[in-house]
Amino acid sequence: MIGLGGVLPTAKPGDVEARIFPKGVHIVTSGCEEGRAGMTAAWVSRVSGTPPLVAVAMHRESATRATIQKAGWFVVHALPEEGLHLAHRFGQGSSRDHDKFAGLDVETSPHGQPILRAALAYLECRLERREDVGDHQLVIGEIVGGAILRAGEPLRYKDALFPE
Repeated sequence: MIGLGGVLPTAKPGDVEARIFPKGVHIVTSGCEEGRAGMTAAWVSRVSGTPPLVAVAMHRESATRATIQKAGWFVVHALPEEGLHLAHRFGQGSSRDHDKFAGLDVETSPHGQPILRAALAYLECRLERREDVGDHQLVIGEIVGGAILRAGEPLRYKDALFPE
């Protein structure tokens, strides 16, 4: 492959996407009668203006995906630049095995969903539908609420994986 600046090293298309097309680092949470779950996600996108819909790509075996299916609700949190420790915390292991929320400042939304106060902002979503795509499932929700919790710059996936 030859780019505008010269020859690029051989890379898989997915590697190019991860390095060059930065995206936000998010934590997705959900809660139901059986408990709450959370995971780190970078594949999050607004997919409709009217109604306002957001899609999150999740592994089909994800405990968070299963909790969303039971609850019918989920919250997408944007992390601040200094939130890499939270991305690691929610990205390690399964919510089935340990409480990822232990010791964190967590509020409960009007729809019973966990909101992380350390986030930069959040969107609360009602589950609209799910679509299988490749090795993941898109969980699509209608944005019904949200807030900016504090000022700051969002943590980007590119920076988290490939620091300069």
